[in-house]
Amino acid sequence: MKHNGPGRADNGNFALSDIRVFVEPLEVVASGWK
Repeated sequence: MKHNGPGRADNGNFALSDIRVFVEPLEVVASGWK
């Protein structure tokens, strides 16, 4: 998938227009954040 692949510009660059990140703690600490 060189310059003519799906989602690529004429110069071969690939750009994402929407990124979402969901984060949660691996474990809950009873005493809270330090």
